[in-house]
Amino acid sequence: MTAAADALGIARPPLADAEQVADIRARVADLPTDGYRRVHALPRREAEKTGRADPIQNASIVS
Repeated sequence: MTAAADALGIARPPLADAEQVADIRARVADLPTDGYRRVHALPRREAEKTGRADPIQNASIVS
């Protein structure tokens, strides 16, 4: 991915941190039939309720 991004002169998407990945995997384990949009929506809604920023900036780490 990095070689392709460098060749095209575009920025590479940021990598997820371990805490985000662990949270996503826990949600998927609890709700295995939910798609990536729902898995992304749950922490986003929780963040909106508490006034924090969207915890998952890169939706591609969910899929």
